[in-house]
Amino acid sequence: MPSESPAAVPVVEPGCLLVSGTTLVGPTFRRTVVYVVEHSRTGTLGVVLNRPTGRALAEVLAGWTPLAVRPQALFSGGPVSAETALCLGTVRVGAAPTGVVPGLRRVQGRVVLVDLEVDPAPLSTVLDGVRVFSGYAGWSAGQLDD
Repeated sequence: MPSESPAAVPVVEPGCLLVSGTTLVGPTFRRTVVYVVEHSRTGTLGVVLNRPTGRALAEVLAGWTPLAVRPQALFSGGPVSAETALCLGTVRVGAAPTGVVPGLRRVQGRVVLVDLEVDPAPLSTVLDGVRVFSGYAGWSAGQLDD
């Protein structure tokens, strides 16, 4: 009889989705999908994708509303630093703006981290859309692995 091989350990890297299991009942991450933005030896940073706050993006960052995808709302990115904002965008097919267009840093594939301090108007030619998050989710080194 062949021996069973150990289950593969999932690899966490930028661009991964962390989907909460049905047994997770704590309110912080219950029924969430987290997009991993950064993962390194020092820790992991991500944003909850599926928690709109109920506030229109126009109320807090009106200049970014024309680039925002529907619903044009501010999303709750996680329990850490809820007073700060983080923005993810999708680069248009064929565009290669990271390193060329100020304010964009590639995460994975066509997804970029967008600096909300830059003028959003020039970005409309390279981005398909953006979503803005209030706060983020964070884990210390090794916490997700455990």
